[in-house]
Amino acid sequence: MSAGPVLDPDLPLAASPRARYRPCCAVVVCRADGHTLSARRAGTRSRAWQYPQGGIQPGETPRAACLRELREETGLSPRQVEAVAHAPRWLAYDIPAALRGATADADKRGNKGQIQAWFLLRLTDPGVDLAALLARAPDREFEELRWRRPADALARIVEFKRPVYAAALAAFAAGPMAASPCWRRLASGPA
Repeated sequence: MSAGPVLDPDLPLAASPRARYRPCCAVVVCRADGHTLSARRAGTRSRAWQYPQGGIQPGETPRAACLRELREETGLSPRQVEAVAHAPRWLAYDIPAALRGATADADKRGNKGQIQAWFLLRLTDPGVDLAALLARAPDREFEELRWRRPADALARIVEFKRPVYAAALAAFAAGPMAASPCWRRLASGPA
């Protein structure tokens, strides 16, 4: 994991902030109790969990990509969330060489991995039904959505993405989520 340049969430992207890394956004949605929306990928043997994330299109701002990806992957609309914070820097990870031919982010595009703009959003619709959301999501990338404490979600992330997730969660835990009991142990940063 490495930190990239300073992130301006409203600056349209013309090119990747780092050569050979696909520019993406990642979205942490939290409820009032601090639990975060975790998603299990469809069609993978690893049964890996992650936060919603996806590519930033040319000319799109990271903030706009965040809301688009959230709607496409989970069915949550921008009216059901509010922006809380964004990570101050782009965060990058490499996709392991053994997996590069099997992912859209790597060899097919000549990328080594992803460089991500991270956003923290708060759910404003407490009556949301996760199964109903997923059923209406335009993209069927996930087969299950679940609310988890941030540390529990982090433990279920695939190993090569975990340092980036830990850095983003630590930034949010030290800032806007500092008062939330289930975020406190993340505030010290990656172990």
